[in-house]
Amino acid sequence: MVSLMLTIGSISDEKVIQTVSDVVPGRPKPSLGLPMSWKPDPADSRPIYAQVKDWLRTRVAQGELVPGAAIRDQAVLAADLGISDMTVRRALIELADEGVLNRRRGKGTFVSLPTAPGAAIATRLRIAIVTPLDLTHQRSPLFYQRILQAMLRAAEDHGASISVRRDVRPYAESFAPLASARDLAGIALLGCLDPTMIEAAVATGRPTVLIDSVAPASLPDLDEVNHHDEASAHDAVAELLRLGHRRIAMLSADTASLFFAQRVAGYRLAHAEARVPVDEALVLIGVEPASTNAYAATRSLIAARPDITALFCSTDEMALGAMAALRDAGRRIPDDTSIIGFGDIGVFSSPALSSVRIPMERLGRDAVECLFQRLDDPDRPAQKRLVEPEWIPRASSGWAPLNRVEASVTPPRETRA
Repeated sequence: MVSLMLTIGSISDEKVIQTVSDVVPGRPKPSLGLPMSWKPDPADSRPIYAQVKDWLRTRVAQGELVPGAAIRDQAVLAADLGISDMTVRRALIELADEGVLNRRRGKGTFVSLPTAPGAAIATRLRIAIVTPLDLTHQRSPLFYQRILQAMLRAAEDHGASISVRRDVRPYAESFAPLASARDLAGIALLGCLDPTMIEAAVATGRPTVLIDSVAPASLPDLDEVNHHDEASAHDAVAELLRLGHRRIAMLSADTASLFFAQRVAGYRLAHAEARVPVDEALVLIGVEPASTNAYAATRSLIAARPDITALFCSTDEMALGAMAALRDAGRRIPDDTSIIGFGDIGVFSSPALSSVRIPMERLGRDAVECLFQRLDDPDRPAQKRLVEPEWIPRASSGWAPLNRVEASVTPPRETRA
């Protein structure tokens, strides 16, 4: 299993995960013996980190810090300069963004090696994965973590590295360092629905690919790797209807997201094809896609409508929260209430969660391939890669209670695959 360590926050909290050394084999790595001559300039209105950043950049440009030189430990440098660790950290990270420095996990920070004159790209390439999501939070979607793992493996296959950052407004300012980063292969936007964030990424002039993101109409020519969810949501709900369920509730996140809208559309289409009217009181839209929110929504729902026999959730995280709510209300799964999720991360729940599997590994791998193909051929037509999710029945869904005794066929067998 490949381990991915993330440090994500604002632009200043980027952590670079590198897989290729910037130091030429056999070449000595001079360490930095900086004369501590820097002092804050009271006449300079810029933040202290910006002054430190310019000071270090000047030392590199003047040859005082040679390529391959090791920058001393961040805490030591901060103490010598009389400023905070975070101030030094931000200066070093932004210089790494610009390609002036090279941060190597577990080894330190070094002055980058120069690239050959006229070279199109640096020897080491980095993919910046940018997301509006806080992927370090304990409730962050495992769905995105799996995509990141796949991207890391694919990047390694290309001899590249990845960095992961959570960007905040103003996006134009937070994306600016990427425009001048010498080692940057491209930008991958993950889970991004804000058109201004996508526009800021494109404005850097770097190859950009969207993953689980929706391009604004103003930018039709972006590479995309996405999934279409209506058909698989339809298949899941159609199976519940086939098993005799007629009061099927749905918990959905905000349908401003195209993907959640597609899942609701699949729910409605399955009902229409079965000629079963949708009870709008059972369709809850705008539930935050987290297990705690789904738990509360489910408790309220079954208190108001104890007649429901099945529940379709637009994410597995929501389904796991709903399962806990059903158990706490004394309901057996699936004997009293069937439940289905979306995303396929709940296979080891009890009972195993029926779900729609999104091929997360393929999303991550295809995104990296798109970026490198764009580097090889900048003028190629935009790629719109769609992966099809798959309905996976397991033990959490079964016959409707009134149909179970009369059922003449075996309920769907549990699947762990």
